[in-house]
Amino acid sequence: MVGTPAKELLKDGNKVVGVKAKDSKGNDVIIHSKATIISTGGFGNSPEKVQKWLGWNPDVFKASVPLNKTGDGIEMAWRAGSEKTPMTLMLHTGVEGKGISFPGAIYCMSWQPFNLWVNNEGERFTNEANAFSFPNAGNAIASQHGSTAWAIWDNNSIDYVQKEGIDNGIGVIVPVLDKLPKLKEEIKTALAAGNSTFVSANSLEELAHKMGVPAANLEKTVAQYNKLAEDGRDTFLGKSHQYLRPISGTTYYAIKLFPFSYTSLGGIKIDKGFRVLDKTIIRSMVYTLPALMQEASTVTLTLSGLQAMLSGGPPTPEDMLRSKLYRIKNLAK
Repeated sequence: MVGTPAKELLKDGNKVVGVKAKDSKGNDVIIHSKATIISTGGFGNSPEKVQKWLGWNPDVFKASVPLNKTGDGIEMAWRAGSEKTPMTLMLHTGVEGKGISFPGAIYCMSWQPFNLWVNNEGERFTNEANAFSFPNAGNAIASQHGSTAWAIWDNNSIDYVQKEGIDNGIGVIVPVLDKLPKLKEEIKTALAAGNSTFVSANSLEELAHKMGVPAANLEKTVAQYNKLAEDGRDTFLGKSHQYLRPISGTTYYAIKLFPFSYTSLGGIKIDKGFRVLDKTIIRSMVYTLPALMQEASTVTLTLSGLQAMLSGGPPTPEDMLRSKLYRIKNLAK
């Protein structure tokens, strides 16, 4: 039932026995089930919960995809008595600005391992090949002052990409070796829009001024990086020589990097069978995806509403507990 958001988990004693939802007209919809699957997608799309639950700045730690993941399922489980667990966001490199979109050419350029990454002090802080690992890249950016950083490339980098293709794709959306044919057009549009998050200059001093970082630091960092590239060995942070390319063109570009998230983690305590646990014993019949997709007469709470799935029922937690106690008793004989 798309467009019928769940509002409350129904309980009979210590067991969850279904859900209460609201249809498009505001009427209550009651669905009873042997089990309930919570697959509502976390809370990353809720700035309020990112701030309240994590204490993180939601203007920096943004969700990369607008999927309406607002923590509703987590809150329903809590109200039903589930035990809480620590929470976090799974991060990746994100960029934003006028004329910059996912998964556009500028976005792809920000993910390339041949870029030079600097923090807001104009200093290099990580092996840029971390761009290959979403969480490593996002965590590295988040750990910097202000939880942001900058990726720098030059006109030579653009020429390389449009001749050889990119080294790092975006999953299956933009493949490795894509030559980003719209890159120069997108750069022109984004710069004309007057972005503070994407700037270019003909000197490092001018670039530093537009980035808001100390010019002396940036010039020193680039000089050190170029020396490592010349030597073909990154003795500072260990980047592979194949991605060590000097920043020495006639035009420099810098884009601000954010620790965007693509999912949240934690919030509801579960066991190995994905059963939700309360603070005493496994009694609830609430499940999180993907525990019972082929088993239960269930109700699934999804991002878009309710989906009923009818089939045979699984063993109850009480059945499993009795079985475990039986085995323990026999082992003790």
